[in-house]
Amino acid sequence: LSQDHQRPQRSTSGSCRMQADDTGNEVDESEWENGRPDGPANGDGEWVTLDVQEGSAEGLSQESEQEQIVEKREENVDVEGLKRELAAARSRVEVLEKENTALRKEAERSTNQADHYAAEARTKEKELMKLHEQLEKQAEAKSDGVDAVMEEMAAREQLWKTSASGKIAYASFEAGDLALFLPTSLGHFIAFNKGCPFRFLSPESLSAAQDAAGGSVEYVLGQVVEVHECLAMESGESNPFGLPRDTTYYLCTVSVQ
Repeated sequence: LSQDHQRPQRSTSGSCRMQADDTGNEVDESEWENGRPDGPANGDGEWVTLDVQEGSAEGLSQESEQEQIVEKREENVDVEGLKRELAAARSRVEVLEKENTALRKEAERSTNQADHYAAEARTKEKELMKLHEQLEKQAEAKSDGVDAVMEEMAAREQLWKTSASGKIAYASFEAGDLALFLPTSLGHFIAFNKGCPFRFLSPESLSAAQDAAGGSVEYVLGQVVEVHECLAMESGESNPFGLPRDTTYYLCTVSVQ
């Protein structure tokens, strides 16, 4: 620019319209209004109009500084490492989800098994109660059966004793022996014997036998209770069976069978 068109001072507020030639020199709008300043504007001889807003240069400078700061921070960050950490975290999450699913399934199985075992235990308990009742009934039946067996055994023992003692004595007559008395022509009852004569049934025993039979009897079977030795005299009570004088005879008191 010529000395007459020196570059004016930049205002601090508002806006100004500047013209620039091909050398980059700015021309105030007031000079433009008075006519184009001397000298070429650009290669084509055209002038370029620039709108310069206050503070725009400062904004561009701050934005550039922020971009540089961000670029420096990005340079300091290990992006690949972060990606690897993120991938590892995702893998860990997947593993934990699988483990959680497996644990839920296991818990469900355990719950189902617990319910099954509880139901089975209740069933077993009912079966045991029924079995206990059956055993009690069987025990009662067996107890009754044992009592019956014991009674039968006692009866058999008594029968055996009776059978053992049922052997009729004929060679000797002692207390406890079973004796058979048969009637004589005189109406007396004498013991069936061999080598032991003159064993007569006592009058008391004969009366007891007749009372038991409800009348006369053809024979008397009884267990000897007592044997009383006697001596026959000529007549009278001392010789009721008509035996010869000084004959020894025996009166047998028996328990009638």
